[in-house]
Amino acid sequence: MKAGKDQGYTRYKNNELILDLLHKRNYSATELAQLTGLSNASMTKILVDLSGKGLIKVVQGEDEGGKGRKRKYYAINDQAGLIVAIDFSDNALKVAFADMQGNILDRRVLGQVLHYTVAVLYEAILFIKDAIHTDFSDRRLTSVNLSLPGQIDESTMAIGRSAQFREIVSEDRLGVLRLFERHFDVPVRLYNDINLSAVAEKELGGVAEENFLLMHIDAGVGGAFYFGGKVFGGSHGFAGEIGFLPVVRDGKEEILDSVVSFTAIAERVNARCGETFTIDGLVRAYGSDPRVRAELLESAKVAGKAARELALILDIDRVIVSGKVAALDEEYKSTFVAASSGDGAEVRVSFSELEDSALHGAILTAIRLDLRQTISR
Repeated sequence: MKAGKDQGYTRYKNNELILDLLHKRNYSATELAQLTGLSNASMTKILVDLSGKGLIKVVQGEDEGGKGRKRKYYAINDQAGLIVAIDFSDNALKVAFADMQGNILDRRVLGQVLHYTVAVLYEAILFIKDAIHTDFSDRRLTSVNLSLPGQIDESTMAIGRSAQFREIVSEDRLGVLRLFERHFDVPVRLYNDINLSAVAEKELGGVAEENFLLMHIDAGVGGAFYFGGKVFGGSHGFAGEIGFLPVVRDGKEEILDSVVSFTAIAERVNARCGETFTIDGLVRAYGSDPRVRAELLESAKVAGKAARELALILDIDRVIVSGKVAALDEEYKSTFVAASSGDGAEVRVSFSELEDSALHGAILTAIRLDLRQTISR
């Protein structure tokens, strides 16, 4: 009995390994056998099994040595399922539909939302169900994946602290999960948005380092720690809440979020100047209003110093900055970088160029989990 269980586990791990490799790029059977150390016979059996489950497909490559024969390659079958990703971060509600190769088939912005209510979630659910019925009826839905700002318990999918979901969470920390599970008969998963963005930065953003900090500065401030080739969530998935990091501004101790977030900056500028800048209005005014520019450049010094302190504590040498600040000009970026150097820290700071990184991270994560769920049946 034990031998059977061991064989089943070995078969599962081999299938998982092959799918992880094909998730990155296409390979021939010979290449896969060489990479995994499996025999050609064992590899052929695995590939036949995965093909039979509809998880992989054959694609043609280039001619073999000019002989006119095209080498046979294997790829993840894009038709193996439909993934739904929903991003609630940065005060915008975005929905994407993707295939199992990670190609986004459709993406919609459903609106700008400051605080989420059950009614808003119902609108998103109705939109998704209608789109699946109308546009993707020929595809099998495999999972629904939610990217949310705030603390998400990775083991239970319960929402901890989240300003945008305060109304729902105050009644039931599992309320969002239960609502979506009632409407979709597939796995529903909740993730912290910045953790998902870190996954996308690593896989799509060309980040070579295995250890880095993602620092997100937008309406709020968040972070993600990527250590040893994966996101480090801590004991409950709450690691990375760098917005609560103590900092000093004008001689007073505050927290990072209350100094450098666009929400906090808008409040200060509006109170000081009698204006009514929105968060997007700050970005537009940065190039023309000296008051806004001065406030944002001052915040860059505080954020850069915080990045340096975190890099020293965590013993990392790469910090990626994302959010609306990544779209600001070279003066903001150079001010940030200058503040991040010194005190023995040699930190390489770069500003993200990825769009919809949380959506991409949700899709990449879902592909792996959905494929593994299929081979475990």
